[in-house]
Amino acid sequence: MRLKTYFAPTLQEAMDHVRRELGGEAIIISSTQEKAGVRVTAALEHQSTEKPSTSEVISKDALLSHVTRCLAFHGVPSPLSERILRHAETSAATSLDEAPQVWSAFFQDENTLSDRFAEEGGVILLTGTPGAGKSVCVAKLAVEALLADRRVQIITLDEGKAGALEQLSAYASHLKVDVCSFSHPKEMVPLLKARQKDDLVLIDTPGINPFSKKDLAFIAECVFVTQCVPHWVFPAGCDVWEALDMAESFKDLGVREIIHTKGDVAKRQGALLSVLAQETFQLVAFSQGPTLAHRLVDAKADTLHDLLKSEFFVQLPSAQVTAVASTKQVEKKKETREPVWLARLREAKG
Repeated sequence: MRLKTYFAPTLQEAMDHVRRELGGEAIIISSTQEKAGVRVTAALEHQSTEKPSTSEVISKDALLSHVTRCLAFHGVPSPLSERILRHAETSAATSLDEAPQVWSAFFQDENTLSDRFAEEGGVILLTGTPGAGKSVCVAKLAVEALLADRRVQIITLDEGKAGALEQLSAYASHLKVDVCSFSHPKEMVPLLKARQKDDLVLIDTPGINPFSKKDLAFIAECVFVTQCVPHWVFPAGCDVWEALDMAESFKDLGVREIIHTKGDVAKRQGALLSVLAQETFQLVAFSQGPTLAHRLVDAKADTLHDLLKSEFFVQLPSAQVTAVASTKQVEKKKETREPVWLARLREAKG
């Protein structure tokens, strides 16, 4: 597969470069508006009049085509798309069956959450935006810890949200685990000092605005008091650029690990890939489903691949996942066309 990036003052000029060099079969990976112009990244499968010398060549092209369409569908921006495709080209993976290896670069640390539960206790603090699924994740983490024969204590600081304590208490009652509610981080200190080494303490925090200094200061104090590494509960369906802005705020809080939620109710995961590509965060678990029956899944290359190879894009014809720029051109043409209702009004007035 041939991958090239074009830069031009306008989108039309960039598209002209693509068609001139790669032809009409090129797949547009991304188009980005910059101050000086537009950057377009395009890919083209290798075409040759000669028959491939081995079946491996055919399989490799099929793999790269699959990855290219996957990136386009999920809205992964350039230069991340380029980086992943280059990794795919040089990886040992040679067929679609080995596609999970393409995503292995995101999983250098194999020390997953379930591994840690089997080895030690500790303090896990969850933070994130409102509605991300923090309380459910706390309950699911408690399930995993109990299955690993760890004693569990749940703390909630989310007293301001209506029904938050009741929701968490309902989960905890099913697990026969106590829930302690505090309004200020410093109130947790006696309980944290009293815990035994192998105990696991799970802390549910209020949903925050990652762009609010007041909210960030509250979580920062929680981190200082607990001396733990906070976990970002990251819901699927976020806008890529909003997610990257949020990542800067969470990074400043000391967040290094992500629990991904709601992947079962969102089609596109470009925001998750973009955040992971910052090389600051480690994806440690997936939480799919709102009930405790849906257990946490360890984050590994094959589980991410299963999420990315969604049925939503596998069946799409190539025309539906190609030129972002072409789509914008079509939309522009539609805007200049006279609306049907206006044409009929003119006829009626006749």
